[in-house]
Amino acid sequence: MPHMHILTAVEHQAFDTPPVFSDAERATFFQVSESLDTLLAALRSPTNRVYLVLTVGYFRAAKRFFAAPFHQTDVTYVATRLGYTPAQIALDAYDAKATSSRHRQLTLACLGFRPFNGQVRQEMAQAIRTMIRSHMRPKAIFWQVLTLLATRKTEIPSAYTLTELITQASRHHQRELTATIAGHLSPTQRVLLDALLDKEETLWQPEPHVQRSKLTLLKRCSQSTRPARIKANIEDLRVLRPLYHEVEAVVDAIDLTPEGVRYYANAVLKSRIFQVARRTDDDRHRHLVCFITHQFLRLHDVLIDVLLLAVQSTLHACERAHKERHYTGRTEQRHALHTFVDDVSERLGYPLAEIERIAFSTQLTETEKVCHIQAVLSHDQEQRRTVASHLLEMHQQAQGTHEDAEYYTVLESKAVARQNRVADIVKELTFHSDGQSDLLTALQYYQHKQGTITPTAPVAFLEPYAQRLVMDASGKMRVSLLGFRLPSLSRTRPLSCWRRMRFSVTRYSSRTRSSWSTEPMMQASHSFQSIWFPTAALITCFARECGASPEGNQGKERAVAGHQPWG
Repeated sequence: MPHMHILTAVEHQAFDTPPVFSDAERATFFQVSESLDTLLAALRSPTNRVYLVLTVGYFRAAKRFFAAPFHQTDVTYVATRLGYTPAQIALDAYDAKATSSRHRQLTLACLGFRPFNGQVRQEMAQAIRTMIRSHMRPKAIFWQVLTLLATRKTEIPSAYTLTELITQASRHHQRELTATIAGHLSPTQRVLLDALLDKEETLWQPEPHVQRSKLTLLKRCSQSTRPARIKANIEDLRVLRPLYHEVEAVVDAIDLTPEGVRYYANAVLKSRIFQVARRTDDDRHRHLVCFITHQFLRLHDVLIDVLLLAVQSTLHACERAHKERHYTGRTEQRHALHTFVDDVSERLGYPLAEIERIAFSTQLTETEKVCHIQAVLSHDQEQRRTVASHLLEMHQQAQGTHEDAEYYTVLESKAVARQNRVADIVKELTFHSDGQSDLLTALQYYQHKQGTITPTAPVAFLEPYAQRLVMDASGKMRVSLLGFRLPSLSRTRPLSCWRRMRFSVTRYSSRTRSSWSTEPMMQASHSFQSIWFPTAALITCFARECGASPEGNQGKERAVAGHQPWG
């Protein structure tokens, strides 16, 4: 069978032609080192010596060998440098097979490179298969193999050899995919997949004057935070979940990388229904399996984004309302402070000054002093008690507890509207951890109760200070505040959790064949790489990012959609 066309005719010719050097490059690449000079001394004819230097120079520049004839300018330069005239170089006397093969072996030994033998061919075939599983473009695979060979100090073969390797690996991969789909998809699963192409509306209410296939309806995915858009995404997630669990084992069997799954899914997203339907059975089913997996995980990502944005928006609104309350109340605070100072001066300052005058008086006896002081202290006792209570209240305010209580009161008032928007998101997502943690227990309770929070709701995932805040003065649980804290702390993402940049396309963690799983789980990721964290570290990071600290510093409470790196 013919090879695929990876390089154009011009690129192919340039690849197999010796490079053209400038004068400075000739002096660099055709330099005769001590080891090369030793090899030249063992050769007898000037032609072989010149051609060996040319072979070494070209290999230094391109990491591959070229067939004669070489550039006449380079031949003249090397001959002159070795002390020969161009007439002494017999180009026709050079053996292009035996002598050239021996010169190539001497070049590899001199420069410390491995030959492109059967072992290297197997290594490159394995690397190419990995790239093909990710559905890299053939030309990108070609150049990646060149970089890999140069990094490993290995001879680069001809363009024909590399094209043959890539073609064979690609065809083998396609045969494996076809055989896997044929062997793992049951007739029932094939019927379910083909039903996506039907235009009979069974999963949704039919839209007026519009008849669309189920596959078309599942392509939609909105990142809007409007309740209607959120509800539509959740409905799509509910439809995709049973389909995803049906084909989950098939996805594991076909052994595609996340990029490979995304490749087939994007082909479905960009194709019209008739284009998908006219594919062969195995090819069509392979595309639909990858589409279901991609869309299911992508919807998880989108819903987590909406949850983070909603939490962030609510926290910012609470901060603004809290600041506005303090700003508008500054006049009343100044007036209250002025009145308090007057009361302290009148109720405490004046009696103390009078007692001081009596105590240091030389005209009164000791008994008279005691009587006068008792008379002063007996006057306005109730007012002094009021001033003392006000002083204690101001002392508590200065410690910050009263200010934090006001903040969480504002947070509680705004939490209800936000819960109505994103509560279904937390109820629909699937969370996993490396152990049964307090946070996971609270999430499971929230999902089991369908978002209904009772006084027996677990609060162990909160810090002690936050646990006190969710209880009011009478000992009853502040359900709205707890309902806000729970989704705020459950900021997890399926397969790849948080990331530094904004949402783009579905992000899957990089996994090997043995560890690849499409089950959504609680993981964090730096630069989209899968990183596991202990349960205790997860809870601590969740609480720290949401401000659940013992000090109750509400300024630290943030729900940031673009997360900071984990410590």
